[in-house]
Amino acid sequence: MVNSFIEEHNRLLSLWEQVKDYYTLSDKGELSESEKLMLSICKRAMTDNGIYTRADFDQLKERTGMINRKISNMSNRAVSPSTNTKPPTAFTLREV
Repeated sequence: MVNSFIEEHNRLLSLWEQVKDYYTLSDKGELSESEKLMLSICKRAMTDNGIYTRADFDQLKERTGMINRKISNMSNRAVSPSTNTKPPTAFTLREV
């Protein structure tokens, strides 16, 4: 169960990075050919995932945070009482 949440979290983090790149490039004036290609790839990923506005991006951040908290809670419950060691936790979210 934790693994499926981690996979979804990683997928959302990747999408989050693409959305950030899209907005960074969109705000830029002149773009090189490689930047135009990257902008196109990021736009496609956003469209494929229903992200059309910055409000959608905010919802993506919120959803990623919720999954991160679920993973942390599951990991904390999985602490072994005899060894008191925790399994690896999910990535922490960075603010944009």
